[in-house]
Amino acid sequence: MARRLPAAFERGGEPDRVCALAIMVPPTQRGRGLSTVLLEHMRGLAAPFGELVAPVRPTLKQRHPEVSIDEYATWRREDSSHYDPWIRTHERAGGVIAGTAEGAMVIEGAREAWESWTGLDLPEDGEAAVPGGLVPVSFENGHGVYREPCVWLRHAV
Repeated sequence: MARRLPAAFERGGEPDRVCALAIMVPPTQRGRGLSTVLLEHMRGLAAPFGELVAPVRPTLKQRHPEVSIDEYATWRREDSSHYDPWIRTHERAGGVIAGTAEGAMVIEGAREAWESWTGLDLPEDGEAAVPGGLVPVSFENGHGVYREPCVWLRHAV
């Protein structure tokens, strides 16, 4: 499902889309519709270019670290809306799933560093789930690598 979006400088042309980097709402402010307001603002900023693309960190994926991002991206509720509330917010605003990425963010470190970050006893080798992680951290020879996936959404504006 992964698909690369070419950049304007690679095509030798003018920019034709805006890429969202993040929308972060503090926990104390969630549930007030701010994410929708911010997403609509980003869509407005992208309107002169025709498209907004967003690498979305699925809110509920951390409950299912064993599930691939490709599978998770297909999950739907009975009403056909997306299972994940953040993806659902994008879809309600007109976004369409364009693909996934396995390594949208990569964090590496020694097992000891991971243990200090997480407060967990972690293995020298193997996989370990960590709080808030969308996928397990993979350890080999005491070195942990976390490859956080995302779901790309495309908004025609």
